[in-house]
Amino acid sequence: MTCGAVIVGAGRGERLAADVPKCLVRVEDIPLILLAAFPFQQCAEVDAVVLVAPSGSESVIASESKDLGLDKIHAVVPGGVRRQDSVENGVKNLPPAIDYALIHDGARVFIDSRSIKKVIAELAFYPAVTLAAFTGDTMHQNLNGLCQAGPARDTLIAAQTPQGFKRDLLEKALQRARDANITSTDEVSLMRQVSNVAAYPVFSDAPNVKLTYPGDMNFYQPQLSALAKQVKEFRMTMTM
Repeated sequence: MTCGAVIVGAGRGERLAADVPKCLVRVEDIPLILLAAFPFQQCAEVDAVVLVAPSGSESVIASESKDLGLDKIHAVVPGGVRRQDSVENGVKNLPPAIDYALIHDGARVFIDSRSIKKVIAELAFYPAVTLAAFTGDTMHQNLNGLCQAGPARDTLIAAQTPQGFKRDLLEKALQRARDANITSTDEVSLMRQVSNVAAYPVFSDAPNVKLTYPGDMNFYQPQLSALAKQVKEFRMTMTM
């Protein structure tokens, strides 16, 4: 099994209220998208990584990835108008020999190699797999400004990333969605909607928060700084 990862970070990240797109926000002078790529660099089961970055930032990100010793990064490509456009551009730029593609949010920098390996392992049995978590909250529908009855909590799964797919199936689903002008918020939804393929959920006990709001950066600053330190230490080992 050959497996590649596409790290999607082309969004503007307006909710983060930063001066630059979210994936270009720096921690200890390292862009978030490279922090997100680091666990995939460390995962032996991942053969190549493609970064999808805001248009115009590709050369800078590519140069910095080399400086940090992230040698699994095969390409840095621009994103599209929609998330799925960015994903499609990332997948098509994976090396031809890659059989399975992992799609990961560039804002989920705390993903651990163990969770990545669990998703990859299940791809041997399922064509689509997603990292997921059970929701601990009671869910309601917001109807006319009031909380109305919602689905039972034990039937709900919060989809996270990475989401893994048999590459050719994902490419066909992305093309079908493009041809039919169908937009989805994640690849699991898209695959189910246009190809009738349901993903197998893999549950992780490790934190996998998505950095979204300014308070997230402040709250997780110690962990972000520790991750940046790990990346810098890795760079030192690669240059020795």
